Amino acid sequence: MAVRFLSQSAWERPWATMLFLAVAWSAIVLAINPTGEFPTNDDFAYALSVKALVRDGRFRLTDWQSTAMVAQGAWAALFCLPAGFSFTALRISTLVLGLLGVVATYLFLDHFGVGRRLSTFAALLVALNLVYLGQANTFMTDVPFHALLTLSSWLVVSGLDRGSTARYWTGLAVALVSIFVRQVGEGIFVGMVLAYPLARPSFRGWLTQALLPAFVAAATMRAYGAAIAAAGQVPSVYFAKHEQLGIALSHLIQLRLGVLKVPMFRIPASTIYLGLFLAPLLILLASRMARGWSASLRMAAGVGSAVLAVVAASAMEAIGAGMPLLGNILADFGMGIRAMPGVWPQAPRTLWVLLLAAGIWGGVALVVLIASNARATWGHRRDPGVALRPWHLVFFAGVCVVLIGPAVMMYGPYFDRYLLPLIPYAIVVATGVARPGEDPWSEASIRARAIATVGLALTGVWSMGAVHDYFEWNRARWVAARYVTGKLGVDSTRLDGGFEVNNLEHFERNLYAKEDVELVPVDPATGLRPGASHVISVSPLNGRRVLASFPCRNWLPYSPSRILLLDDAKTSVPAP
Repeated sequence: MAVRFLSQSAWERPWATMLFLAVAWSAIVLAINPTGEFPTNDDFAYALSVKALVRDGRFRLTDWQSTAMVAQGAWAALFCLPAGFSFTALRISTLVLGLLGVVATYLFLDHFGVGRRLSTFAALLVALNLVYLGQANTFMTDVPFHALLTLSSWLVVSGLDRGSTARYWTGLAVALVSIFVRQVGEGIFVGMVLAYPLARPSFRGWLTQALLPAFVAAATMRAYGAAIAAAGQVPSVYFAKHEQLGIALSHLIQLRLGVLKVPMFRIPASTIYLGLFLAPLLILLASRMARGWSASLRMAAGVGSAVLAVVAASAMEAIGAGMPLLGNILADFGMGIRAMPGVWPQAPRTLWVLLLAAGIWGGVALVVLIASNARATWGHRRDPGVALRPWHLVFFAGVCVVLIGPAVMMYGPYFDRYLLPLIPYAIVVATGVARPGEDPWSEASIRARAIATVGLALTGVWSMGAVHDYFEWNRARWVAARYVTGKLGVDSTRLDGGFEVNNLEHFERNLYAKEDVELVPVDPATGLRPGASHVISVSPLNGRRVLASFPCRNWLPYSPSRILLLDDAKTSVPAP
């Protein structure tokens, strides 16, 4: 019996698919319930800029941000107009852009003729990705940037392919907006400078439609940098990544080859993560590639590759190189960051080994598919019926080098969320050459479609549960924090509630300070805020008593079941 994830006849109109994606996204968000007046991760730094704009009518950057998030801040301010500033309003603004990113992913893939069922499946896979879904429920810049970048890519590519000047220039305009979320949005312009001669072999066209827009984008960013410098608003970490990259490149020029250890780890680790993110889709694409093989050979290849992936993952785990390989969002079988004192619940390492095995299998499959399809694209470069052209590959490569190249090379932190913008390009090239009338979904075996559908469902359950639980324990933490500073009357500087609690009030109090504002320090000996009389923790701590306990209603088994308020008192009192 055929697996009917989506009926082809039901999805003949793109508007029907987009409506379906909107309904699915809304249902996911409602189930998670990302409400609450508190920041998550680093977004307190961006939120305070919006708060200054809404409350005081002043544009103000905080010192803990390295992105030019002016566009995102202005967008979020619109959502604060009805009822004033709130973190929930900021999250709604990001969730709207999150839906835009999912729809743009669908439109981008559908443009290359991969079939609406596969495009819809891939769009759902993006929506249910833990990193994407988690960041969409915050005010971080990752998902807004992904949405604008993917939308811009679709408009630029389809504009050139269809000869629509208006669509092409609209795409470049969206790309210009994207650099005011993250500066690496300039990758669209770099990619077009490289690819335009292959798409339109006209020197004049290249000058006016590729090189000139790239110059305008670069000049605009320079003007922005000069403007914030003149206003005395350059964040202290604004150029930190430039400096880290500069140091790495200088070491490379000096033939200090130790610098290569950084990309030698980050490139394979990133490939494993992308393989994990796309594993359900890659099962379909691998099955499609092997459709000419005999049934016994397909079975042997599938089982054999899975066994090898498990063996490789077990070996990596044995030498201490297990998941998570990269930090930040993908935490111990849940969502991060988990910057709060205490010992966090831990999932069995077997689950991490299985995830690592899926990532290894997916990473190898992704590399093989991309290499094979890049070669096939060149071989079919004169076939007018093929949607994926060599200039597309050059464009994608140029964009991706700007997106991830500096982060791969530079010293300093490297996070899993940096990989989100690469996903649409990876999917397109992994899917490869498609001709009119082909349906990659139908070309995969029934077994592969069933496994992929189960994989998508498991991804969704895990991601939704992880994001839901992330907000559960954060809500409990902030209830505890406000209980301490409100009912108990403890000064906020005497409370250690973890990274976000410690720094929100600190940065807001110093929002208009003229000197650089540093993060609240942590005592390296104890891991706690110096002088803290009260601590909010996920577990008891030596030398401190439990003052109150705040329960969490979790969906997943390895999330914190309670948040503890600790102090030096010898007796406990009930939680409020």
